[in-house]
Amino acid sequence: MLHRYIKCCILMLFLGGWAAAFSSPQDFGDRPQARHVSQEDIEAGKIPVPELLKAGEKLFSTEFNRLDGLNPRNGNFNRIIGPDTQSCADCHFRPFVGAAGPNIANVFAAPLDDTRLDTSNPRNTNHMFGSGAVESLGIEMTQELLALERQAKAEAKTSGKDVTVALTTKGVNFGSLTAHADGSTDKVKVVGVDLNLVIKPFSRKGIVRTIRQFSINANNLHFGMQAVELIGDFIDGDDDGVVNELTVGDITAETAWQALLPTPVQVMPADPKQAELVRRGEALFAQAACTTCHIPTLTLKRPVFRLPNPRVNTGKELTLDLTTQAKEPRLARNADGTATVALYADLKRHEMGPELAEANVQTGVAPSVFITVPLWGVGSTAPWLHDGRATTLHDAIVLHGGEAELSRKAYQAFSDRDQRAVVEFLKSLQLVQK
Repeated sequence: MLHRYIKCCILMLFLGGWAAAFSSPQDFGDRPQARHVSQEDIEAGKIPVPELLKAGEKLFSTEFNRLDGLNPRNGNFNRIIGPDTQSCADCHFRPFVGAAGPNIANVFAAPLDDTRLDTSNPRNTNHMFGSGAVESLGIEMTQELLALERQAKAEAKTSGKDVTVALTTKGVNFGSLTAHADGSTDKVKVVGVDLNLVIKPFSRKGIVRTIRQFSINANNLHFGMQAVELIGDFIDGDDDGVVNELTVGDITAETAWQALLPTPVQVMPADPKQAELVRRGEALFAQAACTTCHIPTLTLKRPVFRLPNPRVNTGKELTLDLTTQAKEPRLARNADGTATVALYADLKRHEMGPELAEANVQTGVAPSVFITVPLWGVGSTAPWLHDGRATTLHDAIVLHGGEAELSRKAYQAFSDRDQRAVVEFLKSLQLVQK
């Protein structure tokens, strides 16, 4: 009997060892790094918002590995076309996770040759602070532009005559359109936005509509981590042996965390003389008409960030109050329920002249056309411009051309002291965390 017991123990040890040898790496040894989030649990209220934000921050900072689905092409990282790193935080880290990055973190857009950097458009890392307000502004502006188009069409149909309407939303003009009685429209005078009138406030070219879309694209490009809402459930889109690399809930968590990052603010120097220089620089900034495009404030009618389930047309959606749930500092709700967003931008594309022109068209946007970069946080996000070529704010200003040429000339006509005052003002627009 004892002999049989010993034999059984030996067999169990052998089988245990055999099973361990062929066990999933999730059980021990090398393991995937991602901790996935269920969209169903989010919608059922099983994951409180604070926990969802922690999960989003964790995913944003996760160093994905091969077991997660990280997929370097041909077994190698490719600096030009990606995958080029392992984590969002590898590029968005200065001065905080979710913020900007140095030139070494530049990525490359629209490459014509995956072996040559000179065939692509370099991109310096944007910060994501305040991005929930940016997306919400874009949605409201789109809604207002589309309402103007519908109104013009209705009036033209009723009157039987052409109706021309100025496309102005939140004080920003995007040209005009003419509606005809037959229901067609002439949009030849639409400027600064696609002809469908959809504001796309993200990317240097203004070609991405939402944080969610940006996150899905970035995870796929930079890590080879494919969201199921991009390729489908249980589909191995990149043949790396891993399916469901990022769940709908994962993207929701990442998006929510980015949307509720702190709002950039102006930090005034403690020294009274320095503070006076900042105030003078702000006045000079307006005097040079820089505020024509870098509009100091835009009004957000409803400061609530909406996160619908992308897989259903109706149903539950996550709503996040930007004035109470975002990290501090955050937007303040005005007496009428609106919020004032000190963005210093107009969310419009502009012709910026030959000095900033790139070699290649990106997603149909001309090489010298860029969206106005929001200046909130600019004092914390060196280097500057779309490719990080400007290592001083002065250099960034004097490289402006095209529609900004008159403002650049006005700045260059200032005395040296006044130019430095403008720079001091820009340096006061900072990213902070509480």
